Amino acid sequence: MIARYGAFRILRPIWPTLPRTTAFPRRLINSRPVEAKHDTVEQTSRPRVNTYESASEPEIPSPSKSGFQLFKPKEPLRDRDSLPEQVRRLMRPVPQPVTVILAQGPGSLLPSGALVSSFNTVTLDPVPHVSFNLKLPSSTYTEIEKSGTFCASAISEPQTAKVFLLRKDSDEYKEELRRYVHPRTCRLQQGMGGIWWMKCQSIKEKCVQVGDHVVVIGKVVEAGPYKEGFQSREDDTPLLYAKGHYRNTDKVAT
Repeated sequence: MIARYGAFRILRPIWPTLPRTTAFPRRLINSRPVEAKHDTVEQTSRPRVNTYESASEPEIPSPSKSGFQLFKPKEPLRDRDSLPEQVRRLMRPVPQPVTVILAQGPGSLLPSGALVSSFNTVTLDPVPHVSFNLKLPSSTYTEIEKSGTFCASAISEPQTAKVFLLRKDSDEYKEELRRYVHPRTCRLQQGMGGIWWMKCQSIKEKCVQVGDHVVVIGKVVEAGPYKEGFQSREDDTPLLYAKGHYRNTDKVAT
């Protein structure tokens, strides 16, 4: 008995370093549990085999077998190659002049204004005619129908354009409108970014609705610059709209 306990005290310091090949068996992948033998401790020079490497990988369930989907199908995207989208992308980089259209019918306390990028001349002889487009419904077109006239103004300041992008029913828009627009002539006030103005008479029988827009035709009855010497000033280039932004340019290509 003394010899047995004496041997245990001798082996106890080196016991943790001995290979534990028989204690605490584990269940490995695709393998049977190892039978534990506690009677002897064997030391062997054979290399230990990593059972995890030799085990085969678990099989991924097939959607047809398990009834689930590995990836949820995405919703179909909007057709970006449709004809309207193609035309929109093609015309997006084309610079368009920015013009303010103002009209005030009888009984209206304030004029109504719209910012358009479609203003252009139709003909100059024998009488100048202009045209532009408005998206319906439009409070500005309602005032044009009531009054039969409108005033177009080219602008050079982006801040002036921002005024007419405000909500028409907001107090800020009404306050800015009183500050920027003359109450009787529907022209811009002096020093508010205006370059030239054209007072026009709407030709109702020539106006035509196309889709959700109306093409307005007007006869120019009076026109003039906001500043003297407009034709010789180099800093009075009208504001342009292209690629989703307002731009100024004075560069000459040829």
